[in-house]
Amino acid sequence: MLAGIHKTSNFLSLFKLIVVISIAITFFLWIYYLQPNQYQFISSSHPSSNINRHLVDVFLVKRFLNQTPWDELPNLNLMQWPQPTVAALPAGRLLKNKTRAPIPLRFDPVISLGQRRVNQKLLLKFAEVMDHHGYSDRYFLSSGTMIGSFRHHDFVPWDDDLDITVDGRLRAWLQKALADLGPEYRFVKSGRDKLFTRILPLDQDNETDVELSRQTTRFSWGWPFLDISYYDENETHVTELQKSYGRYYCWPKEVVFPLLYRPFGKNWFPTPRNPLQSLIESHGRSHNCETGPYTHVFEKGRPAESTRCILLGSRYAFVQRRPCLVGSQLAQSGQNMLVEERLILRATNGTRKVIHSLCLASDLSNANADTYGLDFIE
Repeated sequence: MLAGIHKTSNFLSLFKLIVVISIAITFFLWIYYLQPNQYQFISSSHPSSNINRHLVDVFLVKRFLNQTPWDELPNLNLMQWPQPTVAALPAGRLLKNKTRAPIPLRFDPVISLGQRRVNQKLLLKFAEVMDHHGYSDRYFLSSGTMIGSFRHHDFVPWDDDLDITVDGRLRAWLQKALADLGPEYRFVKSGRDKLFTRILPLDQDNETDVELSRQTTRFSWGWPFLDISYYDENETHVTELQKSYGRYYCWPKEVVFPLLYRPFGKNWFPTPRNPLQSLIESHGRSHNCETGPYTHVFEKGRPAESTRCILLGSRYAFVQRRPCLVGSQLAQSGQNMLVEERLILRATNGTRKVIHSLCLASDLSNANADTYGLDFIE
């Protein structure tokens, strides 16, 4: 009888212990996965400061692509990605009544899958031209494209063009290099130069989602296009040479250089060293997502729309940040450090699904970036 009671008591004690351990593990996992400022631990058999600096410095943009040890950067093609956020039909298509289809409603995807591929092709072709001549470190993603890389690791779902900014001293050379690309590509000089594909013939312009630019306006260029602006620099600042919405974007030089690689879709591209501060300098601190007062599809103004980004967090994936640890140390090189960036999607009940996670180099301050705003976490 006493033996039975003793066994029952042992069983209850063991059961209670298992329950306590289970609760502790669940709590730890909740803290690790859901809190924005916890650390990601990366194993390293050589946790020296030199190794840690190297892990940061591999993200520095060099003149030529083959100078970057790509096998030491996260392989973007092996990561999980959300389904592309694209429109069902191509924007700017010609309707049967010979008018152009209106742009989608606010914060709906603008570009179709085919138009997304056009944009990807244009950006990769441009990068190829710059690399061939050793100019990979003399341009960077900017404006809405930079916001896309920073917030979504990809296109802003409701954006309608690609933006890059190039060293103004290269402008004459670049104009000739892009004009000579043909026959699949076209180039037009403008206030902001345009690179696009050959134009879809008018009699083929319909709902078919082809991977060609369309003549959607009276201007000489087609859309989609790569919008190319240029910068000048002095000892202290980098200034865009073309106005954006009535003013010139200007950044402290240390915010922009040296350039660091960031993901834009499944490819790495040059971006300002301090991406969040570069966006704050040009767009201001904000917790809103905006459509902007202009449509590039039709090259004309439109009413700007705005909403708090967090309200879009269950519809589109956003990037959440926290420091990365190598062993038990921060991986740091000068003002740059490894930051973990997790692409997350909010559920309606407030929980978050992590789609993918990677560590990359960024300014120290970016580890405390707000997920749903161009701002820092207090």
